[in-house]
Amino acid sequence: MAKFSNVNSRMKATVCAIVTLVAAVAAYCYSSTVIEVPKPPMPGSSVEMRTDSQYINFATNFAQLIGTYSHLNAPPQFKHANRYFWGTEQHVQTLADALSAAVDTAHDQIFRPNLDKVRVFHFPELDRTEVRIPGMISRTPPGKESCNTAELKLTMTSIPRNILDESGIVVTDFLWSCL
Repeated sequence: MAKFSNVNSRMKATVCAIVTLVAAVAAYCYSSTVIEVPKPPMPGSSVEMRTDSQYINFATNFAQLIGTYSHLNAPPQFKHANRYFWGTEQHVQTLADALSAAVDTAHDQIFRPNLDKVRVFHFPELDRTEVRIPGMISRTPPGKESCNTAELKLTMTSIPRNILDESGIVVTDFLWSCL
């Protein structure tokens, strides 16, 4: 019996080694290595690499957020516009003041941009782009100090991988002026 027990233990060890080898080969064949590689810089991650149409589209959308509103929907609309704003506390306060004026006076406003007269100015040395959007403003009820023709001047820059805008554009400054 002693002869066969030695053979049985060798067979068991051989079978165990084969099963382990097959399991290792199967794990190797069906495994996948996941390597986290950071995204390459976006094409156009600097101001001068963006197209004018990207700036015009962004500026027009931002102008509609802060230029066309009803006093009933102004709070969430201005809050959304504030997320695209990358500026000083003074400009955040300017948006808050405009919002409170719209809600307190219960006035509605419509800004109709004249897209044929939009102008884009690039300042690559300052990493800024300025878009000027002229248009007509209609208010209900009309205010004493309101003007019919206005221009919104937006100063913008880009922040790569900005989660709010795929092109990375953010507003750094804005100014309404009557024409």
